[in-house]
Amino acid sequence: MSSHYKSLLVVMVLTGIGLLISRQIFSPMMLSDDDFRRRRNLWLTITAAAFLLPNFWAYALVATLCILYTAKRDSNPAALFPLLLVALPPLEAAIPGIFGVHHQRLLILVLLLPMVPRLMRDPQLPGIFKLPTDKIIFTYMALQVVLYWPYLALVPALRFTLLLLINTWLPYYVMSRAFNSKAELRDAMACFVLSVIILAPLAVAEAGLSTLLYGGFAGNWNMPAGLFGYLKRGDVLRAQLASGQAIVLGYQFAVALAMWFYLHRYVASGFWKVVCVLALLVGLVLPFSRGPWVGAAVLFMAFVLAGPKSLGRAVKWGTMAAAVLGAALLTPWSDKVVKYLPFIGEADQGTIDYRTQLMQVSWNLILQNPFFGNPYAKMQMESLRTGEGIIDIVNVYIAFALAYGFVGVALFVSLFLVVMFRLLKVAKSASTPDDARQMSASMFAALVGVMVMISAVSNYLTIPYIYLMLIGFGISYLRVHEAEALANQPAMPEPYRFARSGLMRR
Repeated sequence: MSSHYKSLLVVMVLTGIGLLISRQIFSPMMLSDDDFRRRRNLWLTITAAAFLLPNFWAYALVATLCILYTAKRDSNPAALFPLLLVALPPLEAAIPGIFGVHHQRLLILVLLLPMVPRLMRDPQLPGIFKLPTDKIIFTYMALQVVLYWPYLALVPALRFTLLLLINTWLPYYVMSRAFNSKAELRDAMACFVLSVIILAPLAVAEAGLSTLLYGGFAGNWNMPAGLFGYLKRGDVLRAQLASGQAIVLGYQFAVALAMWFYLHRYVASGFWKVVCVLALLVGLVLPFSRGPWVGAAVLFMAFVLAGPKSLGRAVKWGTMAAAVLGAALLTPWSDKVVKYLPFIGEADQGTIDYRTQLMQVSWNLILQNPFFGNPYAKMQMESLRTGEGIIDIVNVYIAFALAYGFVGVALFVSLFLVVMFRLLKVAKSASTPDDARQMSASMFAALVGVMVMISAVSNYLTIPYIYLMLIGFGISYLRVHEAEALANQPAMPEPYRFARSGLMRR
């Protein structure tokens, strides 16, 4: 039996057990037990198909049929997107002359694109460009088109624009309109956390066995194997699973942890709450990526500060964290603990040196074209080319400043900030019910953590899809919350209502 099929056995056994156990934990968070059962079967089916089928297009056909079948019967079909987003690696197969397709883009085309006409026809939903964030993201995309079209031939320019719509607009638009109740949003959040938490045992197996469980996909599908590589920090293999990169896996676990801060309220058993937290923390640790560790710490404090009595809670949790770290430093493994810590750890010092050099070189180039960037900036960064032959701009803000200037960065950041400030306002409002306050605080914390983490990672693989999903979740939540608040307002007397409308003015 080849290592690829051994990996299939490990993946199916561990995730099968995980999904079996998770039913009693996650089913109460979802709209129905039947939804959980269908989603579980879909996840297992497409995973098995991806391992067993000999090329990407055979997998794409099976996955398309399974996704459409399940979506038609699901109470909340848009929740299948967060469920399946991180299930398989983003290995890309080209459609000659058009663009490449990978698992995540297939989800967008098969699942999200067919929802757009229905969402656009729904009179209860805001139309395109009716929300402030619509205008921001459209301007952000239009800026990229304006800046890059002069340098591209017609066909590449059209392809660039089409991919911008598929990769950016579609996930944002559907995720910001598809959920019309807090129950549906909770369902979608539970799907993402479930899809991540069942990967924790796989991360343990990957690090323990020192083998990449999803590393055989490229060979099985006859694709270049550049996505997967054996990365170590110290003597330990860094888990990456289907993410394609260890830091991306850590990013996924950190985001799931932020959502769990809210979802744990729906778990009756204290034992299972502890098990789920430990699984998320193990999955966060095993990629041995400092960026997600810092992001997780920041998003935790953001969640604490967004709630009531925030200062006292922050002091309490900060003291507990310091105590845990202090205890770890008193153990025989203290040297290893310090070695891997962010900022002061010396493990893999080369990556820290590279990031420092990246900051220096990039800043000089950004100042040459500060407002709108330079599409050829990367050609002037040869001193940063690594031993793998790539120039790795491991900072989303730097990458956007180089390509689109400070104007592009301002638009990108404002997309987060507009949603975050409104979520924080809801979370801090005394009139907001406790459950709604916790949900908004969880979404706020996730976005804060993402803004920290993308300063240490490239804008690739599942990174942009997850933050667009989170922004969409936040917008959907704000729509639903405002509609519920308006519906719960006491009815005004008829004459007063007419006067407010202006119908009684003369």
